[in-house]
Amino acid sequence: MGAAVVFSFVPHFLTVSFDFDGPGGGGYSTGFSAWHRLGGLGGLALLCGVVLAIVAASLPTSQTLARRLLAGMSGAISLVAGGLFVLYLLVEQHDSADGIRGMDFGLGWSGFVVLGLTAVATAVAVVAALLADEVTPGPAHPPPPWA
Repeated sequence: MGAAVVFSFVPHFLTVSFDFDGPGGGGYSTGFSAWHRLGGLGGLALLCGVVLAIVAASLPTSQTLARRLLAGMSGAISLVAGGLFVLYLLVEQHDSADGIRGMDFGLGWSGFVVLGLTAVATAVAVVAALLADEVTPGPAHPPPPWA
């Protein structure tokens, strides 16, 4: 999930292209990061999910309920972040001027990376939540002296 946060700052999450027709035409293309307008909420949700995943991983193995709860919350938050990013893309495309010929909105390469990493983070958090109560092999405890 940390990599998704890094790639969310790359200004190619949403790309806008303008193609000019006529003599001396040409074109222009620009991009926005995921932290623009509604995408900022998705970025904040992604950061919260990273913090929860770090806290869940740092808890001792004896606290299985807390680890499972935090890992599950991390997965839910990363799913919400992915949904907010998709909503951001839909709103930006809807707000674009449909009548302008040659104007095109689309998902940039960092947008594909962020959405893919968010999906992977959700799956990993679900698996971590399911495996939180597994006993990890460790040193065997000696029997008590009265046994």
